[in-house]
Amino acid sequence: PYIMVNRVLLSTHPRHVNDVVAISWDGFNGRGTFCVDDITPGRLEQFINPQKDVAGWRKEGEYMLLCGQADVGRCGKYSTVGEFYRYVEATTNEQVVFRPHPNFGAGRPPLRTHLNSARVSCVLNSTVAVDSLLAGVPVISLDEGNPVHAAASHVISDTVFPDRLPFFRYLAECQYFYGEIESGYFWERLNPKRGERLCEYGH
Repeated sequence: PYIMVNRVLLSTHPRHVNDVVAISWDGFNGRGTFCVDDITPGRLEQFINPQKDVAGWRKEGEYMLLCGQADVGRCGKYSTVGEFYRYVEATTNEQVVFRPHPNFGAGRPPLRTHLNSARVSCVLNSTVAVDSLLAGVPVISLDEGNPVHAAASHVISDTVFPDRLPFFRYLAECQYFYGEIESGYFWERLNPKRGERLCEYGH
């Protein structure tokens, strides 16, 4: 058993990149067990404004946005991210626009620019999938490690439009402010270890 501490999953506040982390048992993003027993009223609103930050679903667009990654992120299906990219491009019949990972894409346009014209996004297991859902762009997830695997399609040719707010409320319970770590609150939630993996949400 091990505990995984990872970057914030869901927030529209820039400062939360540095002062909020997601904490789970035995897995990365979608594979993690976050021990969410209940939903705390008002917690989601600490990270996003549901009325302003959650866009309506995109039903039309110009292309599939293929989101780049630094590596395969513990996914065993593909030996390299290049193999993942080639699989997606060979499997779809629509135009694919590739967005490099921030570590490799100097000079690229903002994510919002790409999402504004996308019909759907294809993400292996990066938290950019959460940004896509917030923008109303449905997600295709080909790995259980994707943090929105439970709210996404798992087939290149399919698109799903789930109710996002309950899922976002669940995600808000998976992450902690540093004060909640210092006080031990996070450990009260995670110990004893219990519950489903994030990719199994709603099953």
